[in-house]
Amino acid sequence: TGSGPGGIGGGEKGDGRPAARDPEAERAKLMALVDVGRVVQDGEPNWMFVDGWYTIGPFTDGTSASLSSSYTPETVVDLGATYRGPDGRTLKWTYRREPRPGTSYFSDQAGNSVSYAFTYIKAPRDMTVWLAIASDDASTVILNGDQSIAGPTWHETEKEQSWLFSFGETIEGNKSALHYRGYRQARLKEGVNSFLLRVENGPGRSSFAIYIRPATQAAGQ
Repeated sequence: TGSGPGGIGGGEKGDGRPAARDPEAERAKLMALVDVGRVVQDGEPNWMFVDGWYTIGPFTDGTSASLSSSYTPETVVDLGATYRGPDGRTLKWTYRREPRPGTSYFSDQAGNSVSYAFTYIKAPRDMTVWLAIASDDASTVILNGDQSIAGPTWHETEKEQSWLFSFGETIEGNKSALHYRGYRQARLKEGVNSFLLRVENGPGRSSFAIYIRPATQAAGQ
């Protein structure tokens, strides 16, 4: 385990003091997450919905400046850490698995804020994959702590408006609920890969979805 971005380590607690390191506990957390993580099937032509995530947020100072700020989960992922949130509430990592392919939501919401989602994906070998990313609002994927993948822009969304709904998802009847959608290629290593998703939120609710498949054909096919 590591204490860099996307790793599991002793972050700062809500009172700002460093958390005590417990290597065995960190390993146990890692192995539990590996069991949670999905496996990319070699040669599988269909999209795999990433259905299980640990999420935390919202981080905000109450202004739009929050959207350009970086917060502790981008430096270290400590699933046992707590942080001070808006209105003095406590922010902590919570696990959620979606019952069917579609969209994932953050359990807590606030305007002008940043939230994070974290999981592991296993790959049978070193491989290039397509990521189909949707988020409300803008997002960034940090893969294995060092591969930063910017989410799609609004101009891409206009060209790729329908991809999410080809999976039969209507997002509470509102097809404009996920404003940004698009495709990105990424490189997975054999074994366990960490995914940290940063999602910015302006007004309203915040949500996201990631689908993965091997890059054996064009993303839109």
